Amino acid sequence: MPNNREWALLIWFCVVLVAILSSKSLRGSLGQVLRTLANPKLSIPLGVMLGYVALELWFGYKFSLWRTDLTTDVVLWVSISALALFFKFDEASKTPHFFRRRITATVGITELLQFLTNLFVLSLAAELIVLPLLAALAMLSAAAGGYDHLRSAKKPVDVLLGLISLALLAYALQHMLANWDNIDWDSVLRKFALPIWLTIGLLPFVYLLSLYANYGLAFMRIDFATKDRRARRRAKLALIASLHFRSRDIHAFVGPWYKRIVSASNFAAARHVVSDFQNSRRDAERVAIEEQERFRRYAGSDETDAEGRRLDRREFKETIKALRWLATCQMGWYRNTDKRGHRYRADLLETLSNDFISQGLPLDSGVTMKIAKNGQAWYAWRRTVTGWCFAIGSAGPPPDQWEYDGPEPPRSFPGKDRRWGEKPFSDEVNPNWRP
Repeated sequence: MPNNREWALLIWFCVVLVAILSSKSLRGSLGQVLRTLANPKLSIPLGVMLGYVALELWFGYKFSLWRTDLTTDVVLWVSISALALFFKFDEASKTPHFFRRRITATVGITELLQFLTNLFVLSLAAELIVLPLLAALAMLSAAAGGYDHLRSAKKPVDVLLGLISLALLAYALQHMLANWDNIDWDSVLRKFALPIWLTIGLLPFVYLLSLYANYGLAFMRIDFATKDRRARRRAKLALIASLHFRSRDIHAFVGPWYKRIVSASNFAAARHVVSDFQNSRRDAERVAIEEQERFRRYAGSDETDAEGRRLDRREFKETIKALRWLATCQMGWYRNTDKRGHRYRADLLETLSNDFISQGLPLDSGVTMKIAKNGQAWYAWRRTVTGWCFAIGSAGPPPDQWEYDGPEPPRSFPGKDRRWGEKPFSDEVNPNWRP
């Protein structure tokens, strides 16, 4: 039997659904979502997942882990947790230790506190008010974390969200202690364990779905890489014979590796291509681990190597990528404007929304840019987490480009401030731009 919180959730769901159906534009969007869900590429795996969950419940019933009075809990778990796992199956191929982290989160303290909070709930009227309030605060917190002009609002919103959550937890704990002797603890323990064993039991399905999707994408890329049917078949068999159930490796098999594997002269050569891929992947992982270890070892250090490069290189690579991308955009803009009006763009940072997340920097990147009044020179700089500064700029038309790094940023444009050196790419002033 649903409790007041679950009834409130259902009521608000119906209200939102009616509002969507009442709006022509929203109704069209809902129709598009439903058509997407009806696509066999999505509906069939989703149906298989529901059948898998039904099998889980059958085993749970056999081992007295599930009873029909927990049906509402199952519906909520499927609607929230199971669907979230289903639509995030691709993360299993990208996120290290994905399944370990999911298990840890499932049995973590957060889940326990959430369960206790839902054990005793408010009246239906109160729940109808609290639920949308919590949802609004959660969305505001997420939005505030993603936009600079809202960032100042995030902390007070998070504090208010935490206080309301603590109040609900305190209310539940008070009622639990007051009704300790009257609580059906057997039912409570089943209710608490239900999402844990259902989630852990669903993870093998998520893994197999990820494996199936990755092989499907790999085979599609092989087909695209060559029209030779024998080469296609040989490449696919070599991929399966070498990578087996390594879903993350299959996902990472991209780029030139497809051209190499379909060009292999025989099955052994195709497997050798996969072996080379695995070795390169392991080498890259080893280099990444060594880099992280070096970051930890030299964090806060002012030491330099034999070539004058700093040993504390945190955010160096990401900052260089971001600044070079900005320089590429500036050169492109300069070349694409009318010849009589060639100039570097003053509002380019705003156009890019100062967003260098894809280069590895945080949302608030800290990149600063200056443009000469005549638009014929520019530079940008950023201070890394180590305190070291990187700068890039131009003193004239492309391909003119200057690079600098030092304890402080340049004070003016390349060619005017001696910190940039005597010429572009001066080795004396940009040693840390080299890997």
